[in-house]
Amino acid sequence: MPDIITVKKALRQDYIQKRKAIPAEKKAAAEKKMIALFRSLISYRYSDVLMLYYPLNSEIDPLPLAEAAWKEGKTVAFPRCGEDHRMDFRIVTSLCEDFESGMYGLHEPKETCPILDPEKDGRSKICVIPAVVYDREGYRLGYGKGYYDRYLSGFAGMKVGFAYEELILDRIPRGRYDLAVDLLISEKGVHNLHAH
Repeated sequence: MPDIITVKKALRQDYIQKRKAIPAEKKAAAEKKMIALFRSLISYRYSDVLMLYYPLNSEIDPLPLAEAAWKEGKTVAFPRCGEDHRMDFRIVTSLCEDFESGMYGLHEPKETCPILDPEKDGRSKICVIPAVVYDREGYRLGYGKGYYDRYLSGFAGMKVGFAYEELILDRIPRGRYDLAVDLLISEKGVHNLHAH
């Protein structure tokens, strides 16, 4: 029987290809619905800080949320990867001026952007978490480096994932450090997974 690392690697490769195969029009329509559903959440309306990611590998694009959040007076932050598979979130005010090519070729906030310290910053936070694929219980399969699992282990805010309904698995093999999101949003609706 293959070990969990081998199974996850195969799933990762398979679902990146499945996600890339979704037609552009279908993808755009689904993303538009997910963004609208997210913005309709009471928890979003009352949040102060929105933590997003810059999409890669045909990930669902949350960038329209940044523009909306700024217009609503919210603080917006994006991850910046560091040494030892650690990351922090940096506060940004522009999708053009505040980013550079960082580790792994990702679009990351410049090092000069202020660090968001979730332990000292008592404002209400929502973190939108990228994934290759999610399962119906909100567990995610990322890219295997563990950045988000490490960061979120001490995160007290709300955790949200976006997923195409057709690509949500029944169950992803999980390890001891894998964490689930509180809400999973697809084009079909909001799945409230855990009391928060």
